[in-house]
Amino acid sequence: MTLFSRVLLFLKKKSFSIAVSSLYFYICKSHFCLPYIYTTLKSTIFCPKKFIIMETLREEAPSSYLMKLVGFSEVKFSHQPYESADFDAAGHKWRLIFYPAGKVEEGGKDHISIYARVENVGASEMQIDVELKFFLYNHNAKKYSVFQDGTVKHYSKEKKECGFAQMLLRSKFNDPKNGYTDGDACIVGVEIFVIKPIEKVERVVFTQNPPTNKFTWKISDFSKLGDKKYHYSDEFVVGERKWRIKISPKGDKKVRALSVYVQAMEYLPNAVASTTYAKLKLQLMNQKNTNHIEKRGTYQTSFFLYLVFHFFSREKEDGYGTSELISVEDLNDESKGYLVEDTIVLETTLLCVTETKVKLCDMCKYKFFLLNPRQHAKSHWKKKKNMHNHLLQLWCNPHNRLYVFGVVFLGLFDNVDASAEGEVYQI
Repeated sequence: MTLFSRVLLFLKKKSFSIAVSSLYFYICKSHFCLPYIYTTLKSTIFCPKKFIIMETLREEAPSSYLMKLVGFSEVKFSHQPYESADFDAAGHKWRLIFYPAGKVEEGGKDHISIYARVENVGASEMQIDVELKFFLYNHNAKKYSVFQDGTVKHYSKEKKECGFAQMLLRSKFNDPKNGYTDGDACIVGVEIFVIKPIEKVERVVFTQNPPTNKFTWKISDFSKLGDKKYHYSDEFVVGERKWRIKISPKGDKKVRALSVYVQAMEYLPNAVASTTYAKLKLQLMNQKNTNHIEKRGTYQTSFFLYLVFHFFSREKEDGYGTSELISVEDLNDESKGYLVEDTIVLETTLLCVTETKVKLCDMCKYKFFLLNPRQHAKSHWKKKKNMHNHLLQLWCNPHNRLYVFGVVFLGLFDNVDASAEGEVYQI
């Protein structure tokens, strides 16, 4: 019975023990299990990764450098590179290296190859991380063909040249029907973007039920508030901001109703001025009985409930709430219990708010790599070797062979803690 059949048996019977036993038998008794593990180890660990070069079109020319080769047919079969004049980009000097017939020693046979070489690496620069885009002007589309593979290139004093050995098939490039050449000329370019080390990291925490998240506003002499359209409560603090309640006794829309809003105000000292998320509820307390008013959704005893979910910006806004909390007629009817002795009670509870912290990136955790990349590489391969030995020791015990097979089959080599080295950087 094949492995696939045994998996189907597991799915049918929903028995974990049967599936494990079947898989274990298949692993331990199969005569080609060990060769398979060896092949997988070899292909996964020792074979370099290959990335697909993507080609897209855009109208804008490259921002770093552009050169036009006229009379190109003279060198289109040459494996010798053409090196451009030096140019400045991203704080360094560069040269564009173009192989019309490919860089054969790097697998560029039957292709055109193109590279960008850095001419000056600072004494304190151990590594320069760069995103490269190479350009060919397409005369048919009247646009630039952009070639990239989505990876970051790592320049250093030892490695000053990066690019694509197989950027484009030479036959495709030299065929005038494809538009890469115009008569006897072609246009080649490059765009260089240097990635700077991260300096700051922002951490946003959604805090449920933060401390002192409830505020009650008792408004006496409600009928004597005057003709002002809006009235405001005292400010209160929840999370890293000050808040307040804003009301319009006769409504701020066409409907005559009590309008109530919550406004996000100034930030506390040393707080990060960023967008604040808040989930809040507004309550008009019933001061006489447990009757409730139903409107737009949830309702509870002794008050009307209105839920608001919103991101408050850095600037002070009009606030968020409802323009029709209760009609003026129902509010003025004291028998309903919301206006008692010319007093109403409003309450807001911030059920969830965000707190934001911005910290300088702790580059000390990368210091070992930054200051001594060779030693880092040596440690990396030492860790790989320890992992191999660790898996071999586990294989000697028949009870561990299922685990080893899972590691090899799924390619989870980096998840094996064989040397207790390394740490995860957390914000």
